[in-house]
Amino acid sequence: MGRTELISDPRVNTSPNRLQHLDIVVEAIQGWLGSTESDDVALRKLRDARIPVAPVLSIEQAVNHPHLRARHTVRKIHDRVLGEFDAPGFPLKFSAFPEDLPLVAPFLGENNAEVLEKYLGYSADRVKQLEAEGILGKAPVRNER
Repeated sequence: MGRTELISDPRVNTSPNRLQHLDIVVEAIQGWLGSTESDDVALRKLRDARIPVAPVLSIEQAVNHPHLRARHTVRKIHDRVLGEFDAPGFPLKFSAFPEDLPLVAPFLGENNAEVLEKYLGYSADRVKQLEAEGILGKAPVRNER
């Protein structure tokens, strides 16, 4: 940043002091960033100084970033009501875990019978009775797009 006077400034010459005087640190960094010709120039200078750095992406930039698309951090989702759209995927990746888990949210009550019969041993008649009595709720059936 060219601010050699900060090296000997007791307000910012140690990590604890920088935390106590964060306003000075932020002002110095923002001033330097504002004086660079562009974000790309600032990023290049920081990389050249071997300082870990990455740009802050806008939502549009992140959604369309080739790396995030390739890692499925951003992925296409098909919703039965809303259709197809981009959504954040799970950012952590594991070698023995499927890359694209289906992300289909059931409608309210859509899986009542399956859960109650398979896991709780209810009969189909008992499930229908609970539905008829209003104990189990169900969303109206919607057409898929």
